[in-house]
Amino acid sequence: MTGTAIVLFDDVPGGAGHVRRITNPSTLIAVLWAALRRMETCQCGGSEGNTSCYECLRNYRNQFCHKELKRGPAIEFLRKVLDAI
Repeated sequence: MTGTAIVLFDDVPGGAGHVRRITNPSTLIAVLWAALRRMETCQCGGSEGNTSCYECLRNYRNQFCHKELKRGPAIEFLRKVLDAI
């Protein structure tokens, strides 16, 4: 996964410390595994995961890109990241 980056930011003014909590490598890996499990167990988009829902990827703040958020590609990306660690 050369050239790939994950950018984490805390969008709370002044920061709420969420990113700081996962800077520990083992904590970050646990968070990535939890995200993967959540997406793998979600049933939206069928077995191909060609969509997303509020249980896996969508939220109010990312509603401008809901059409682009697809569970399948997100699962594939997380698997590659976790395999590379």
